[in-house]
Amino acid sequence: MHRWLMIGLFGLIACNGDTPEDTDDLIDIDNPGGGGEEEVFPDDDNDGYTSDDDCDDTNPDINPGADEICDSIDNNCDGRADEGLDVVWFPDVDEDGYGDEDPEGGVLISCQQPFGHIDNDGDCDDEDPEINPGIAADDCNDVDDDCDGDTDEDAEFSIAYNDNDNDGYGTSEVRYCGDVPDETTAQSGDCDDDNDRVNPGRPEICDEIDNNCDEQVDEGVTTTYYRDRDEDGFGIPDTTRDACSAPSGYVTNADDCDDDNGLIALYCFDSWSGTEAFQYSDTAGSETFNCELDYTTSGATSTTTLCEGCAYAFDVEITYDDESSTDDGSCAALTNEYGGTVSGDLSYTYAYSPEYLDGDPAILVSYMGDWYLWMDTVSLDEETGALTYRYTQILSGVDDEGGTYYDARTYSGEATWTLSETE
Repeated sequence: MHRWLMIGLFGLIACNGDTPEDTDDLIDIDNPGGGGEEEVFPDDDNDGYTSDDDCDDTNPDINPGADEICDSIDNNCDGRADEGLDVVWFPDVDEDGYGDEDPEGGVLISCQQPFGHIDNDGDCDDEDPEINPGIAADDCNDVDDDCDGDTDEDAEFSIAYNDNDNDGYGTSEVRYCGDVPDETTAQSGDCDDDNDRVNPGRPEICDEIDNNCDEQVDEGVTTTYYRDRDEDGFGIPDTTRDACSAPSGYVTNADDCDDDNGLIALYCFDSWSGTEAFQYSDTAGSETFNCELDYTTSGATSTTTLCEGCAYAFDVEITYDDESSTDDGSCAALTNEYGGTVSGDLSYTYAYSPEYLDGDPAILVSYMGDWYLWMDTVSLDEETGALTYRYTQILSGVDDEGGTYYDARTYSGEATWTLSETE
């Protein structure tokens, strides 16, 4: 077909009889580019890159081989501007060269430094230029000057102790620099910092509290009390309690040797032995006569008769001693006058009262279920058990001749009490 087209054209030309003057605008259908040569692109900026690769052939600094720089231009013709050059910028309000580590307004990202920003974030107080990571020492000001998370770590510290009750002794430790904190003290060891009467400097008193903070209560200040089961006022030594006051059923002494018998108590005397004498004298006119009746006595602690307020009660056998008794005939007269027998054995229950009516000791005698004063001048040596007693009674009357007489009757006795083996 091309051949026929060309023949037609040449025929047309021949028919016209003319030859074309300019054939540049002609297009070779088989080679529209003409001549078969490759298209050539210009390099107007002479940077070694033609315009088909150079994205700005008017600027030799812009081409695929150029380094990307921060200028908002695609320097290396990769379709991006300033790629890989962005920096995170932190506000530096106090202009100390350190950015805010936690900015409220956030951060800026750019390859160019924005005004008032910096590329680090170590400042923990961006309103104070004296606080930042570049500070050499963290001073004593209760502030983290160097932003390392610790406060005053470079300062010289002292130790004090919280003293809530202001008694001069504290509890928990307080580290401080500078002025001593309020309500603190240099002394520790307070075991109750809400009570100013409790601290290591206090003496221990008997109040069931550890007053001196030595982890003991009432040490050295209690009284030892002894169990008193029979409630006779005397306790036993093998059952004790240490307390500030007497617990119920306890007393302050341990002198009872039988705490199931209220009749046996102080020093545990449990037997009686001795002598008694009854002396009688009568003076009537010019006549004087005398009579002395002597007895031996023995007995044991009474188990049947209780004398309230008495320390001992003894059932005593009184045996007449004919050999030691003296009689100038007056004893017979005494018998005739008062009736009864001047000699003979008797049985009584005696009791010793340490403090009788007026506070003095006395010997009482039991008669028909009651107790009566028997001897009112009494002396007892409680260590040896030696007991002496005396009673004198002076009576007046009229003799056979109508004259007045006086008689003096003296009862006296000596006894030795023996200690119980169960003391």
